[in-house]
Amino acid sequence: MHIFIPPGGPMDGSAYLAEILHAFGLCFAERVSLRDALKAANPRADVILLPHGSESAGIESFLQDGGSVVAIRPDETIERLAGLHRKGEHEGPSRLRLVQPICYGARGESLWTLGPITEYENNPGPHVAGYLFRSGDAESESLGIVEGSPGSGRLTVCAYDPVMCIARLRQGYPERAGFLPPGEKKPRSIYLHKPQPPADTLWRPTADFHGMVLCEIIKRLLARHAPVPTLWHIPHGRPSILLFSGDEDVGAQEANHQQMSDLESVDGSMSLYVIADDTSITRERIEAYTQRGHSISVHPNLVPMAGQPVDVQLARAEQQVRLFQEKFQRRVHTVRNHNYGWPGYLDLPELWERLGIGMDANTCAYLYRQSPDGGPFANVHASMPLPFVREDGSLIDVYQQATHINDDIWFHSTVFYSQKFSPEQFDWIAQRICDDAARWFHAPVCANIHPVNYVSYSGAQARALMSRAREFDMPIWSLDRWHDFWRARATWKMDRLAWNGSRLTFSLKGSSCEALWLVLPTAVHDGPGLRTLKLDGVPTKFEKVQRNGVPVIQAPLPSGSSEIEVVGDYE
Repeated sequence: MHIFIPPGGPMDGSAYLAEILHAFGLCFAERVSLRDALKAANPRADVILLPHGSESAGIESFLQDGGSVVAIRPDETIERLAGLHRKGEHEGPSRLRLVQPICYGARGESLWTLGPITEYENNPGPHVAGYLFRSGDAESESLGIVEGSPGSGRLTVCAYDPVMCIARLRQGYPERAGFLPPGEKKPRSIYLHKPQPPADTLWRPTADFHGMVLCEIIKRLLARHAPVPTLWHIPHGRPSILLFSGDEDVGAQEANHQQMSDLESVDGSMSLYVIADDTSITRERIEAYTQRGHSISVHPNLVPMAGQPVDVQLARAEQQVRLFQEKFQRRVHTVRNHNYGWPGYLDLPELWERLGIGMDANTCAYLYRQSPDGGPFANVHASMPLPFVREDGSLIDVYQQATHINDDIWFHSTVFYSQKFSPEQFDWIAQRICDDAARWFHAPVCANIHPVNYVSYSGAQARALMSRAREFDMPIWSLDRWHDFWRARATWKMDRLAWNGSRLTFSLKGSSCEALWLVLPTAVHDGPGLRTLKLDGVPTKFEKVQRNGVPVIQAPLPSGSSEIEVVGDYE
């Protein structure tokens, strides 16, 4: 069982596609040329995923032999095999209306879809999983995701490009670099996005949903031949996680202590971001906070350089990071800027990569100076961490982790940009956020609660969020701990997957990873159920839970392991 991903063009989306699949647990994808994929692929076990612009020579024979192919905005050869007739193309945006159950969390709502769209005639031939249309235009409907059966194989065609769509939803548009709304003087990452997204996107991670759709399509193709194992993306097999952080912003250490103490009372931890040249924190304080399970990192202040050339702002960011490292003798794994300053397009992530910083939390969910609407995914559209991706498809080795809840934006009672939610109102909202994350999205929720605000006006709301997270079985982790988990998980790969009709075997290899869990189907084709599971020959207890709308088996991987042999026997 393998997923082969050849290169595409002119934007080679193969690396980003592999990251998307791995994020949702499909950690047996290989990036190879189409020629090598066709040589290695087993039509009765494997899937070939063709990015937009990839070659197609030889695919017809693979399909005739029973192979499975997913093609993204393909060439005319694959369109012919799928029985599709192209009408034209447009740049979007469109809406994707799913008519088959391939995205549990969407619950029937259409998905906002960015990037180029290929329009196909609505002919009756292909099996349709989704339609694309433009809002307000009843005549615009065309095929969005279609499935065909050339020979004995399976061919699925996407009329939009998940790579471009997900990247635009997460990162915005490079041509908007430096854009400022009227009256604003500081560049921020949120201004890279096209303004006024549809209101229904403010409360759900649309980019994640597009990733889930792609992964579900591939899992269903693989499941024709064998049960499909995955790695769960939340620690301890939990349904979701609350990532807790706070920007110190010249607050007193007493405020830090109070917020951390309250988190510890619910077995939680946080990442505290401090401005290195404007803080009362000391090495001794940092050591004490760290021993209590928290993390301290840098909060670069680019505000004094707002309006200066990009290279001047970048120099300031680098100076702030290096000052923190020298002053406190600590490595920097995660970062958030003061006021979310963001010069250029991907200039900061490229700087973080050069400095060895692994995760950025500067994408914040709000419509500052654009709209009084709000929600945990306003202008963000994502929960899961993914690397930043350049316009040519190459990856930046920095994970983008969006921040969804910010106390001054949500709770301040007087400032014009605040949602002004009372503790009682926000408790209801926190219940909805946690319920959505744990039941429908299975995705992290990231909060930024400033300690100085916590002790003045946002403490009650923050404690309500902690309480709701506990109610929905969500651990409360610092961003740094999450970064370490995600980095270690990214090293894990599955290999030698084999299925003999009743026994599934495979190997797992990777760096030691805290709280990593395995997921297996409960049964095969609604028939035999999983009877025993052995890890390195040792019988392992497993539990049956509901994930993404279906029952699955979950089991923890042995702590500290780097190589595991898995045997699952189905009745």
